[in-house]
Amino acid sequence: MSIRRGTESDLVRALLQLLQLRGVFAWRTQTAGVRRTDRRGRSFWTFAGLRGVADILAVVPPRGQLLAIEAKQPGRGPSAAQLLFAAAVRAAGGLAFICHSVAELETFLEEAGV
Repeated sequence: MSIRRGTESDLVRALLQLLQLRGVFAWRTQTAGVRRTDRRGRSFWTFAGLRGVADILAVVPPRGQLLAIEAKQPGRGPSAAQLLFAAAVRAAGGLAFICHSVAELETFLEEAGV
């Protein structure tokens, strides 16, 4: 599998396919703001999720270790919040990384013994 000039959504789908082929329980996380209206009728945006959460979360067999994958197009980097989330996952004993291609995920999984 390879991604050429696709969107980050295309990359996320391809990464999820690879994880599924490897038997890894994984899902795409969706975080977005929500338009709300208060009692006075004022409209505003609110965010109820965790800032910087990775695009893909997975449970790596056989240990049940958390894997957090932030998908980025080549040449793009993570935000400060995404870096903090990845660092928090690692500090808690999980695996986290920024992924630019399916090949990078394959290499990461090989090195992690998955």
